[in-house]
Amino acid sequence: MTLLVALADEKRAVLLADRRMSCGPVVLDDEYNKVTVLACADARLAVAFTGLATTGNFNTSGWLTQTLSDICQTTLSIHSILPEFELRAGAAFGALAANDRRVTFLFCGFVHLGNAAEPRIYTVTNFEHGSYAPEIFSTNSLGGPNQSAVVTAGMTSALPESTTQSLNKLLAADLPSAAIVRFAVKHLQHAARSVKSLNQIGEHCTAAIISRQIDTSIITTYHTPKHSGKAFGPNIVIGNHMTSLGTEVMASSVLAGPEIRKQDPCWCGSGLTFKHCHLKKFGGIYLRHSAWNRPLIPYSRVDIGTPWATGQYFLVGGGYE
Repeated sequence: MTLLVALADEKRAVLLADRRMSCGPVVLDDEYNKVTVLACADARLAVAFTGLATTGNFNTSGWLTQTLSDICQTTLSIHSILPEFELRAGAAFGALAANDRRVTFLFCGFVHLGNAAEPRIYTVTNFEHGSYAPEIFSTNSLGGPNQSAVVTAGMTSALPESTTQSLNKLLAADLPSAAIVRFAVKHLQHAARSVKSLNQIGEHCTAAIISRQIDTSIITTYHTPKHSGKAFGPNIVIGNHMTSLGTEVMASSVLAGPEIRKQDPCWCGSGLTFKHCHLKKFGGIYLRHSAWNRPLIPYSRVDIGTPWATGQYFLVGGGYE
């Protein structure tokens, strides 16, 4: 199990997922990637899942990325990708031997219709829209022109009832994406420490931020409650041109860590507090995926940019130029 938080409005879409894989109360892995970034002809989305992660030789994270990559070999429209994804998910999870095969996939981002971009959150599940049937998946869609949506999935009982209301208020207040991510991370980590989480939510998490403009980067950030010289990125599927599995970056300097408190000295050395200096910028490694326009040439490179609160490495994990 895990906890997913998805938000979308006319300006941005944000998807947040913790990275814990557990078996009941036993933690198996706190750095299991559950997020895939998908760019196709008419949509840019982040996808995450909650529910069954592994059984035998089956790995849901790898299956998700490979399945999206395979589907994109024959279609690049999200309106065709989703029905095919439902069928393949039903065949895959219906054939597994696991006792509990419940799983939910959240697709969060923008669908591009000509010059317009509509925020969308798709929920693809085999149990949340009715009775549980491992081999039958269905899709629900939220969002659209001039609409906003907030969706949570997984161990939602660990979140206070007021969290969704607060997230809706943040979207309505038109705050920077960084502030929304910071708030969502804070509450996910608080939920992870709650007894209601049953030890099935991790404090390590990945966030993806997608802007409505098609020629902008999709930025993913990695968050951890402790300072770390490692940072992790999502899997990537870019149409029928490029597929890559989760990135791991290591450095001798600190790449990720807990959020800086408002009254801490700003990391840039200005002598001011963080509140009065770089509050609008937040910590975590940036995995940036650039300019998915066509026809373009895929590339991969690493850039070193201006230091942020917890590191200085900016990884361009994949894109086009």
